[in-house]
Amino acid sequence: MKKTVSFLIILALFLVSCTGADTIVKKKWQAKDNTIGIVDLSANTDGIMEAGTLLTSALENSFTDTMFVVKNEKPKYQLKFKVLKYQEGSRWARMASMGISDSARGELQIKAALYEGPAMVGAWEVNTWVKGGVTGGSRDELFNKAAKEIIEHMKYAE
Repeated sequence: MKKTVSFLIILALFLVSCTGADTIVKKKWQAKDNTIGIVDLSANTDGIMEAGTLLTSALENSFTDTMFVVKNEKPKYQLKFKVLKYQEGSRWARMASMGISDSARGELQIKAALYEGPAMVGAWEVNTWVKGGVTGGSRDELFNKAAKEIIEHMKYAE
């Protein structure tokens, strides 16, 4: 019994001492060539303003997979967008109809433009929707699809 307890204590101390992480990053350089700012030009009505905030969040998350760094102080590029139409739809109705009913689908319509300084590099109109299926689709899925489509368009903007 005494050997078992001693073994478990030594094993616990060994496992605790073998884990951990320590990172110190000191940098004084600024990467200005790949900075991008996100500007929401949506109307200040309740549904549209909320959609603009959710799309901004989805875009920031999607930019982590690209070479762009989101920075709102003097960015080289600016992505300006305006939510034209947002209809959340009913998730329960989408689940019940298995995505067949168009009246329950969530829909998002956006106009987006990429600027380099004062010059427009590209402009797009993005329409995304969630029809459902077994899970009914979520509004996060709707905004993530829109963000990924905008980023796909940006790859071919230049």
